[in-house]
Amino acid sequence: MEDSFHFWQLNCHRSKLVHDQIEQRIEDNKVRPILLLQEQNLKKMQGYQVLQDTTSRSRSCIGVPEEFRFVHLESFSSADTCSGLLKVEGEDDIMIISAYMDSKHQNVDGQLVRSIEYAKEKSLKCLIGCDSNAWSTVWGSARSNNRESLVLDLLIEYDLVVANNGTTPTFVRANVESIIDLTIFNGLDIVDWKVEEADPTKQRDD
Repeated sequence: MEDSFHFWQLNCHRSKLVHDQIEQRIEDNKVRPILLLQEQNLKKMQGYQVLQDTTSRSRSCIGVPEEFRFVHLESFSSADTCSGLLKVEGEDDIMIISAYMDSKHQNVDGQLVRSIEYAKEKSLKCLIGCDSNAWSTVWGSARSNNRESLVLDLLIEYDLVVANNGTTPTFVRANVESIIDLTIFNGLDIVDWKVEEADPTKQRDD
């Protein structure tokens, strides 16, 4: 029987307060999720491996509970892509990716593409927590922007699915709301995906 894992995903906006809230919520809920973070300001976290690019100002990070078996794929990672393999007893590895897609860039980060291609070549299940900076009616936005095609092309080429459902925004600031934080997957059973409206953490299980 396949193991079940909890994943929390969010853009931290370089806020130390957000990191403190994550740690407090983990303690309050007595759950040990894998964290898929973007624009983090995090170097260490009690009881967790904090995986990210160390050669530049990283905008993507994976936080893995120390008791989990996880291999950081540094050669497939960059400032905007953090990739690794979650080892599951008696099952194939699962490719886990945290990604930030810069709104100023008109191409998908090459390391994100390489990570997805590797998973496809090895027939691995794949989960991506991504700040896409892309609006699309396909995943619940009221309208689409010019970045929609970047994500849609990726989904089509690599047979990926967006788990987001509903119209609850994943980003809220002043008078701006959008659904830009996406959970993208292949081959997994995603259970209880939801946006936590009263909390900065977006949680899902698979």
